[in-house]
Amino acid sequence: MNEPRRPKGDNVAILIDFTSHLIGNYHNVLLSQYGITTKQAKVLSYLYHNQDCEIIQKDIEKVFFLRSSTVTSVMGNLEKQGFIERYHNHSDGRVKSIVITPKGNQVQHGIEESLDLLEKKILEGWKDDEKDEFRCLLRKVAENMKRD
Repeated sequence: MNEPRRPKGDNVAILIDFTSHLIGNYHNVLLSQYGITTKQAKVLSYLYHNQDCEIIQKDIEKVFFLRSSTVTSVMGNLEKQGFIERYHNHSDGRVKSIVITPKGNQVQHGIEESLDLLEKKILEGWKDDEKDEFRCLLRKVAENMKRD
């Protein structure tokens, strides 16, 4: 029986999607020691860096381009693990504000370490000018995708 083949060709969309999947899998391995996933780590980092703001679920949906059901699941798991707390919003009691807990703040250090390791892995063997150009190109791709 033949081994399954990787995607062929140079279609940029397929290459980016395939690479993103590989990066996500590698990051999940790095984060497994903290009992969180990449999606959970993104949300925790966002909450950590925005502790001076009142954050609601809709904010997270917009920032990360995620469906409400996905964010609800991520929030439930983070709350269950004690990384976040949700409480009724001051201005609208129907909405719950989300705050990171001290336990969530502690795991943020591990998240940042994992991101540093991930970046080193991705850019291994690259020259500084190549790294700068790559970041620039990725920003351009992101801008192009936001336009529609």
